[in-house]
Amino acid sequence: MYEKVLPRMREQDIFIGQPLPQDGFNASRPQSDERSSITSRVVREYKNNPVFLIMPYTHDPLYVSWSKELVADLGKNPNGGLILVGGKIWERNWDKSPFAQIKIPPKIHVEMGINPADYPRVKHSFNPKGKRRFFYIGHDAWYKNTSQLEEIAKSLPDFEFAHIGGGSLKGWKKIDEFASLTPQYMSEIARNYDIFVNTSSADAQATTILENMCFGFPIATTYEAGYDFPSLIQLSTTDTVYNTKALLRLQDMDESELLEIANVNRKAAESFHGWSKFTDTILNFMKI
Repeated sequence: MYEKVLPRMREQDIFIGQPLPQDGFNASRPQSDERSSITSRVVREYKNNPVFLIMPYTHDPLYVSWSKELVADLGKNPNGGLILVGGKIWERNWDKSPFAQIKIPPKIHVEMGINPADYPRVKHSFNPKGKRRFFYIGHDAWYKNTSQLEEIAKSLPDFEFAHIGGGSLKGWKKIDEFASLTPQYMSEIARNYDIFVNTSSADAQATTILENMCFGFPIATTYEAGYDFPSLIQLSTTDTVYNTKALLRLQDMDESELLEIANVNRKAAESFHGWSKFTDTILNFMKI
């Protein structure tokens, strides 16, 4: 993705690449893609080869509009294709997409995949009612909507909130700036914390939600984080009162109910987000 070379492609060679914003993903989103990157150069110079773009996708213009020109260029390739990774919330209502008004190549929406075997169940019991602890894993970019997490902590000062990831959140104890979510590490988290919370406003699909579904944590999250399973406790991107009530219900649930939620979460991750399903869907679309 960051390479700036142009490969020599034969007639039937297939290219799949992820677009790159100008100045990279760590900078504020620019107006266009990095034109000197390998992906951009292949799209614009190989007009007939099977070329595919794969990218996380939401309807948020800041999230994807920088790639519109590149996507439109790919739309001129009769053998091009667009692989959009994200939840069904972003597949619905395509008329709201920044890409809706341009000619794009054939597209597919595919949901995030993981290997559940890499994320064994580590959460088997919960703190007593009224003493349960909440945690969040992720950075503090705009689409993560962490200001809502801060408002939740402000509204529930008697409970403990903790954070793993880049940035800082008011009211949330910093556990680690970065951590590899190994079973050993998450077993320690499971001894202390009970509920995973995420309030993203424009997330393609937060992989940490899938990982923690497998680890055995109940999940409280917004639809805009990319998942809409009934076993997930729905949160709002803006309604703090609604969100605090939802978390208070989790504080008061019987442990047996929390364990059942965790069981259903794990089965959903295994059934709908296995790595083979992710790769097979893409390969079928690419006709490989």
